[in-house]
Amino acid sequence: MKIVLDTNILFSILIKPTGKTYQLFEALSIKYSLFIGARTLIELLEHHQRILRLSRLPELELLALKQSLLSRLQIIYESSLSSTVVNLAFNLVHDIDVDDIAFIASTIHLDAILWSINL
Repeated sequence: MKIVLDTNILFSILIKPTGKTYQLFEALSIKYSLFIGARTLIELLEHHQRILRLSRLPELELLALKQSLLSRLQIIYESSLSSTVVNLAFNLVHDIDVDDIAFIASTIHLDAILWSINL
């Protein structure tokens, strides 16, 4: 099985690495293929200071946790998604949240399950 992770899943894990979301991630990463969009990497960089503050972890510990999580994820680049899939995703979520188009398109492209807090 393939699972696409919404960015908020990673934020949740990084902010509370002892929480249930992290425990579920640990279990799923052993058994399944987990994916994130390339934009998620940018968002992790953009929100690093906020995540650091909210997690209350020492910075080196947070960086080690990020590295551990990212080593178990495969990256999907939007350029690998066909316009047909992107248009289908747009039609599904454009009136809900256009920021979710890439997640939906990736999920369709991979014939995967989307793991999200938002949807």
